[in-house]
Amino acid sequence: MAKCFENSGGNPVTLQVTRDGKDITLIFRAVKSATDGKYRGGLWVRDSSAGIGTISFYDPETGIFGSLGHAICDVDTKTVMPLSGGDILTAHLKGVYKGSPGVTGELCGVFGDKVLGSLRINSDTGLYGVLHEPEKKTPLPVATKNEVQPGEAEIYSTVENGKPEKYKIKIVKVNLNEDGTKKNMTIEITDSRLIAKTGGIVQGMSGSPIIQNGMLVGAVTHVFLNNPVQGFGIFAETMLETADKIKAEIDSLAPAA
Repeated sequence: MAKCFENSGGNPVTLQVTRDGKDITLIFRAVKSATDGKYRGGLWVRDSSAGIGTISFYDPETGIFGSLGHAICDVDTKTVMPLSGGDILTAHLKGVYKGSPGVTGELCGVFGDKVLGSLRINSDTGLYGVLHEPEKKTPLPVATKNEVQPGEAEIYSTVENGKPEKYKIKIVKVNLNEDGTKKNMTIEITDSRLIAKTGGIVQGMSGSPIIQNGMLVGAVTHVFLNNPVQGFGIFAETMLETADKIKAEIDSLAPAA
């Protein structure tokens, strides 16, 4: 777009823009920069985003995965960023900024070179896509939201050594009447090992799967800023409803027998 403005010579340029889900046409005129004499639009366009998060689940047969449990949002407007495509990469953790009351902790790492899959959907329920080479492991059953109960549970999260580990948590509250998708469960970290490593829930742990009674019941989504050992979770059933949209799309593209 910057090159288009630069080559316009100050003449009007017609733009096709998608705003709030609607396509609109704009007539735009670039102006000459006093700094370098080039024509510029004066626009700041965020065309990419990157970060570290956790895969919540994947289907070993189709490779379809769900992660994060919440959308990737623009840091300035707080709106869900539209997704035209993207890749999921390996990540190598280098350390942890521990969380504390009033301070959000963070997993620190760098991206690896291996592309694991492609991204398809960025929505309120999470980030979804397809893994290129999913590992063939035994699937867990998925609990309906009515099967999720307050009480002991576990999460799987990777906070060191490059592999996921199991940590004890407690599901404090289950909210079946929550209209949104981010506060289905209130959870609390009870595992002293994880608290010692991270201080509780930190950025990068979003999407950590929650297991109860041998079933996938949900994923970690948010941390309480004033109490980092507690946070919110989303129902796995809700995330699977979004993942099924990818399966329906793939099935629609399959050639007829």
